[in-house]
Amino acid sequence: MTHYQVLLATAVYIQYVLVNSEKRKQCTVPQSTNTLQGFINKTIRCNTYFQSISKRMSLYTDADYLGCFETFEEKFSFYNLYNSNELTLEDCILKCQSYNILYAGVRNGNQCYCTPNNAHIKQVEERKCSKECPTDFRFYCGGKKAMQIYKTHVYGTGIFLKAKVTYLGCYVTHWTPFLSGNKTSVDKMTIELCLETCNNLNSYYAGLLKRFYCLCGNNTIKTNPTSDKHCSLRCAGNLKQHCGGFHHIQVYRTKIEKPTRIPVWDRNTTYLGCFRKNKDNTFLVIKYFSAMTLEWCLNRCRESGIQYCAIQGRQCFATAESPKHHKKLSSHCDQRCPGNEMQYCGSQPSDSLTFLQVYWIKTPNQFYSPNGTFVGCFEGRIGALQQMKKILKSRFVSIDICLKACYFRGFQFAALETGIFCVCGQVYDNLIKVPDTDCNFTCPANGHQMCGGRRRLQIHSVHIYPGRFTTYGFYLGCYRATNMRLNQIGIVNENMTLNMCLLYCWKSGFAYAAVEKGIKCQCGNHWYYYAIKSDNSKCSIKCLLENNDYCGGVGRFQVYHVEYILKKIFGRSAISIPTDLTWI
Repeated sequence: MTHYQVLLATAVYIQYVLVNSEKRKQCTVPQSTNTLQGFINKTIRCNTYFQSISKRMSLYTDADYLGCFETFEEKFSFYNLYNSNELTLEDCILKCQSYNILYAGVRNGNQCYCTPNNAHIKQVEERKCSKECPTDFRFYCGGKKAMQIYKTHVYGTGIFLKAKVTYLGCYVTHWTPFLSGNKTSVDKMTIELCLETCNNLNSYYAGLLKRFYCLCGNNTIKTNPTSDKHCSLRCAGNLKQHCGGFHHIQVYRTKIEKPTRIPVWDRNTTYLGCFRKNKDNTFLVIKYFSAMTLEWCLNRCRESGIQYCAIQGRQCFATAESPKHHKKLSSHCDQRCPGNEMQYCGSQPSDSLTFLQVYWIKTPNQFYSPNGTFVGCFEGRIGALQQMKKILKSRFVSIDICLKACYFRGFQFAALETGIFCVCGQVYDNLIKVPDTDCNFTCPANGHQMCGGRRRLQIHSVHIYPGRFTTYGFYLGCYRATNMRLNQIGIVNENMTLNMCLLYCWKSGFAYAAVEKGIKCQCGNHWYYYAIKSDNSKCSIKCLLENNDYCGGVGRFQVYHVEYILKKIFGRSAISIPTDLTWI
């Protein structure tokens, strides 16, 4: 028997022995499993428990396996923490516990979820959770439509507590500047006493050292912990507990909430990092708001069809591409949001150094369409929307059909309900945001898409063209070059991109921009509307630096109005454009 098999069998055996008597009465246990050796590659059958229990057990001892659960209930409330092709049970459980979230779940082999409660979900057969973990085929990580759920908690003696406190690890003392605040020494030191002391000082972290010492601090942890064996000195006030080591400090997160840069319950947003304000990172200031929060800025970007969004103080920025340079440590973005003290919103403005938090707004596959951007799922009914107009009721509705119907009628937003209704409008104010999983009616015309739900409106913004969309301008169409009068100024660049051309024209003070042959860019303020329009397929030469974008064609111009996007961002109806816009 290998060392790994002994360790795994021991963990399984201990959990089986500790299981409550009522649950064990439901099990039919093979006789050979009454010993430790018998747990290796044997099966315990508890009702529908068909698979080997060891394949769903985590070696991380601070979690109890609760079972396999259906994940498509209407009130499913798990937060998708992250997806990874290197997912492990231990990593998912540890991450949920680090957020002080009670339940952890793994699904589809590569998805990690967390939730503060597991209500409103139905337990199903264990065989539905039989997708192997990508990094270790000896374990299961949920199923396609089912999730393995674990209850995270800390217990026992040593470095652990029964209280709801997160243990962060054992660190070398000279690597822990985040505990540079208050230092206390008492003859009867315990973990509880140190935590209470740091809580009273409003510190985020508490650390124990040399049996007697307690340190508190607020700075961000920037190093990795070492082995817990280095924090093995017994606490002076409780010999059953550990209080660090001679050169190592035992660190906990207190009950004081720490500000976050991540909108925890926003499943469709990824935090990309903290970036230095620089001319190479071009962001357009789209909104100023005195009570700025992460959610407020991200919602404005999402409504406007913007994929990348950034925040700094009271300013909300937009761009069409992810910044590629000048990424810094997140600790540089340490300014509290004006509208929420428990969130960070970039750094304080400075003439020399200013930092922005950058986010990527992604669209779930079931809500994706190349003809629009998914805004969210909202509570409401079509009949109650006075500001939106019903366009279509059909058994052949899809997201694409609804978006195109609204686009050709000149509307900015499209909404779907109960799989058959499509409405259009310029606004959708006063709607309450609900989880995206509430929009769970399959589109009749496309089984891979969702089309709203019962009393749930699935809203999309329109005016996005596949391969021709850019944040910095509105696409007018593909036109014959012989009818164009746009060449007041222009550039030729073998590395031309859509953003490069439109930004060049915008900064040069022109209203229109056009790209041709993949390398040419022209700008102007006068564009003849009687020019002959061509099919979009005629503008099909790819931009050399952007394989997914087009930059005109041979004898064909791809034309954009670089002012229109500002109207779209600043208001859902025609309004005046502010004059205090700045580029960075």
